[in-house]
Amino acid sequence: MVHSWFCVLLLLNTLIYCGHSQDLPRASVKIVSPQEPLYTGDRVTLQCYIPEYTDWTYVWYKDNGLLPSETSKTTTIILPNNAGQYQCQGKRTDQPQSSYISPNHSISTTALPTASVSVSPHGLLYSGETVTLQCDISDYTDWTFWWYRNEQLQSPGSPSKTITTLSDQVSQYQCQGRRTDRPQSSQRSVSLKISVTANQPKATLSSDQKDILTGDNVTLTCTVESSGWRFYWYRHRQDSEPVNTSSGSSYTLSQVSVSDGGQYRCRAGRGDPVYYTQYSEPVHIQVTALPTASVSVSPHGLLYSGETVTLQCDILNYTDWTYWWYRKDKLQSPGSPSTTISTLSDQVSQYQCQGRRTDRPQSSQRSVFLKISVTANQPKATLSSDQKDILTGDNVTLTCTVESSGWRFYWYRHRQDSEPVNTTSGSSYTLSQVSVSDGGQYRCRAGRGDPVYYTQYSEPVHIQVTDQSKAVLSISPQWMNPGDSVTLNCEVKESSTGWRFSWYKTVPYRAGLPSLLDKSYSVEPLSGYGTTEESYTLSPAGPTDTGGYVCRAGRGDPVYYTDYSEPQFLWSRDLQSSVSVRISPNRTQHFTSKSLSLTCDLKGNSTGWRLMRYTETGVESGCSPNWGSITGSTCTITSTDTGDSGVYWCESGSGQYSNAVNITVSVPVSSTSVLVGVVVGPVVAVVLLTIFLVLLCRGSCGNRIFRPIHPQSTNQDPQQVQGSTQDQSPDAGYTGNSNIYHLIHHPDNNDNDSAGVSAADGSGGVKYDKIQLKKLDKKKREKPADPNKNTVYSEMKTVKTTASSGPVDVTYSEIDLKTMNPCQSQNQSILQ
Repeated sequence: MVHSWFCVLLLLNTLIYCGHSQDLPRASVKIVSPQEPLYTGDRVTLQCYIPEYTDWTYVWYKDNGLLPSETSKTTTIILPNNAGQYQCQGKRTDQPQSSYISPNHSISTTALPTASVSVSPHGLLYSGETVTLQCDISDYTDWTFWWYRNEQLQSPGSPSKTITTLSDQVSQYQCQGRRTDRPQSSQRSVSLKISVTANQPKATLSSDQKDILTGDNVTLTCTVESSGWRFYWYRHRQDSEPVNTSSGSSYTLSQVSVSDGGQYRCRAGRGDPVYYTQYSEPVHIQVTALPTASVSVSPHGLLYSGETVTLQCDILNYTDWTYWWYRKDKLQSPGSPSTTISTLSDQVSQYQCQGRRTDRPQSSQRSVFLKISVTANQPKATLSSDQKDILTGDNVTLTCTVESSGWRFYWYRHRQDSEPVNTTSGSSYTLSQVSVSDGGQYRCRAGRGDPVYYTQYSEPVHIQVTDQSKAVLSISPQWMNPGDSVTLNCEVKESSTGWRFSWYKTVPYRAGLPSLLDKSYSVEPLSGYGTTEESYTLSPAGPTDTGGYVCRAGRGDPVYYTDYSEPQFLWSRDLQSSVSVRISPNRTQHFTSKSLSLTCDLKGNSTGWRLMRYTETGVESGCSPNWGSITGSTCTITSTDTGDSGVYWCESGSGQYSNAVNITVSVPVSSTSVLVGVVVGPVVAVVLLTIFLVLLCRGSCGNRIFRPIHPQSTNQDPQQVQGSTQDQSPDAGYTGNSNIYHLIHHPDNNDNDSAGVSAADGSGGVKYDKIQLKKLDKKKREKPADPNKNTVYSEMKTVKTTASSGPVDVTYSEIDLKTMNPCQSQNQSILQ
């Protein structure tokens, strides 16, 4: 109702001043006090400000609802309960009788500053300790602080409050800030729980050294369970004055001597007055022994004349040594912990060192002699490759070998006087996933020391990278009869031996499965890792084996794999019980610019199946919009092209296949060409010559002489094909029956040798050796389509359709029509 009343007021406001030339006064809501931001507990005074006129009475709204009790120019609200959107409007008796309703003015509450309590020291506290509680408020600085203990208000105080003694009890502490300006208070802090234990803590002392020698640095560590302590260190007796006091928990005895040994203790204290822990148990420090010096050479092993080497004198423990060097028992000048001999001659030398220092022990034992042998021959690096037949994508590791050790290796490509392509501390350099451009001459050399002493360059190693080997799959036979043994053969082109072959069957693409690069199919393995045999046999092959197959090859360790081969398909002409592909017109030989329809017939329902084809461009799916249009479950190619030649089949989402049909699309020689069933062999020449002579003598023959024979399908009975042939014409515009050729059939359907039928294996055409010719009936003969010309077939060109796989059509001939004059006489009967 409040909202409805508000809408009525707006409507009346509009109607009263509709068409009025003068705008209504504009009202606005302002905050009189306090200034923003507004806080919880604030009393906020709002004013309705209208600049024109003074005799207003005021109407107030909150969140679009009328506040009927508020009629004054100002109104006061208390936060946070009255926060919201406020509007006002003026009313008067004279014109204008009202103002516009003011825009919404949002009144919201800003959170009060937050207080927090901290304790020092923190952590575990002990009975009798003094601690400091600190109240921190991030905003403003003029706070007075109110403290609460177990929800009981204490007197206000300074920013910190000190509790001098803690009893063995638990207390909850909170604080809150208060000030004269806004905001006048903060939020109360979260309770800080202080736990107190009555047990006095005990310090624990440990040493970082066990076997301590003179000159060592010994660090003692004093551990107490909680934090915030200052540490006191005692030697011999715990009731003596501390030998050191530290803010940290460790105390270091530097360069100890034997006199530094003895019993050490510690304790910790904190607070004011100081609260002490118990003394630690004693730790005994015993300093003994003199260190032993030893000499090492870098690089070590066989050394070469002109090389720079470093002699290193090492003495266990202690660090402030100066070293005295001896060569063949003769003292050299004292030096650093290492001495460098810049050039070595072809002689043998013996070296010793001894350490000396100012503290005890002041010297080490002299080292054992180190014998250095030098050869005058500059070494030569030897480079080798772990690969010979290198393919793109391979990893090739080059190894640079030098007789001795301690070398850094430099790798060069093309020219040895160029900058190195890489520098390694190890003797191998790996070219990862090489490409053809990575090929070339590679060399290496090694260097060590400072300045660097180099070996001779290695002999070059030629790296030749060949494009990645490709796996090629072939299937034989590609058209399967039930019970056949089908062989898959995988070959790696332009590559050497050593491959292992893996075989896969294609399935519709599914994310997460291994897939071909174009994601046209995913693959499932037929076998495990693979075999060294290049062939895989499906024996006997059945209907479930139809479909696509790929292979790939791998070799090496880790295994390098070729890409998957292009998919090859195993087809069957046999109709499946679940689905079959149906074509219209029902033949496999077609001509360009004709319509062709294909349907996946799944017992009347083709849901979940898709039409596929394999052409010279590869596997294609998706009739529309790629190569046809879809109407219902039928794909229609409205204008065929030679590129539509190929094998067609239906494929389900689960990878099932229908029978397959091999379709050939040819280009006619001329617009008047027709298809003629041709007898293959010597009979063809005799029959065609006879027909040609007859045609020369008949001037009134029609444009069409022969009817075509429909292609024989391996899935149909030959008599059914023969019957359908008589009922169809290659040209819908011709309906006459003046054809000389009426019927062609097998003389013996049971004799495959004489019939010459080889379509089952896809190796040849269909051969006929019996032709029946009928008499012409002039009365029933129709005129040609063009009455101005009498045409006859005067030139015949043979076009034979063969296929490497799939159903094979009959052989056709194309005959061009030529104009000729009618003969003086015609034979009524030609050949019976």
